[in-house]
Amino acid sequence: MEIKGIRANVVTYNSLISCLCNYGRWADASRLLTDMIERRINPNVVTFNALIDAFVKEGKLLEAKNLYEEMIRRSLDPDVITYSSLINGFCMHDLLDKAKHMFELMVTKDCIPNVVTYNTLINGFCMHDRLNEAKQMFSLMVSKDCLPDEVTCSTLIKGFCKCKRVKDGMQLFQEMFQRGLVGDTVTYTTLIQGFFQAGDCDSAQMVFKQMVFDRVPASLMTYNILLNGLCNNGKLETALVVFKDMQKSEMELNIITYNTMIDGMCKAGRVGEAWDLFCSLTLKGLKLNVVTYTTMISGFCRKSLMQEADALFRKMKEDGILPNCATYNTLIRGHLRDGDKAASAELIKEMRSCGFVGDASTFGLVTNMLHDGRLDKSFLDMLS
Repeated sequence: MEIKGIRANVVTYNSLISCLCNYGRWADASRLLTDMIERRINPNVVTFNALIDAFVKEGKLLEAKNLYEEMIRRSLDPDVITYSSLINGFCMHDLLDKAKHMFELMVTKDCIPNVVTYNTLINGFCMHDRLNEAKQMFSLMVSKDCLPDEVTCSTLIKGFCKCKRVKDGMQLFQEMFQRGLVGDTVTYTTLIQGFFQAGDCDSAQMVFKQMVFDRVPASLMTYNILLNGLCNNGKLETALVVFKDMQKSEMELNIITYNTMIDGMCKAGRVGEAWDLFCSLTLKGLKLNVVTYTTMISGFCRKSLMQEADALFRKMKEDGILPNCATYNTLIRGHLRDGDKAASAELIKEMRSCGFVGDASTFGLVTNMLHDGRLDKSFLDMLS
């Protein structure tokens, strides 16, 4: 262009700056801004917006804020894109009060926030358990006739569930349908997990059934949360039905799924079935991890099958899987309950040499055994 004598204008520079920003070359884009100012080509809102967004993505909030202030000095009115980028940047870096201040400034400048602006702030508040402010922002959004979308509702539902206010989350979920919005996989999964964490197994299953009815695809995470919740609530038979359906489907199950089922079987006293499933995993091409071994060892310990537990512990180390704190504590408690103080003492020494310590359950068991005279204080000192 320059060779042909065609003078670059603000549109030319904006195109180049936007292109460079899209490729993460914010330094080159900044130099272009300097170049256009030196050539007395006045940058406009589009110019600054591209650069502010680039700096925000790079985590350079001070530079982004300086560009905003430069806009003001040049008598340029920041628009919704400008404010939304800055608000997003502050929320990403846990500067929620600054994000809130920027939002208030935006409103005073008669710049109308859009759904993205509200969603960003609501998400920021929910992430930091400032749920009341998130609800206030949601109410403000509705009062300003800015219609919440699926992202808005899903974000707030997740916030409710995180703060163990699942009923509020369910109420908002129902309001979504009244607004003509359909929850996605994440929304349903969040509610299912929330109800399980609140101990409401029936409601969790109801939400899953609704998910199937609405033909919203359940992810592997959804199924793993469902299986874990059912097993932890003593509903192994229901979990087995779901598990069989998963096996029949084209879904590729991961080790988390199998760990959950092994744990559920062991807790239900069905250690033989858990062992069969455990032994089948290598044939399925799955790589067993420390959780898999520890879960199965725990199952043997529950049934006082200490020889099997010790044998699996040795095999675990032979297979190159390093025991963790939970593995050692599980075996120590198993041997203590079986009356084998010598084996427990050896395991404690090995555990301590690996840098691990006794957990609350082990200390609790040892303390109880001290009180009824089955152990002496020297054992507690060794554990401590």
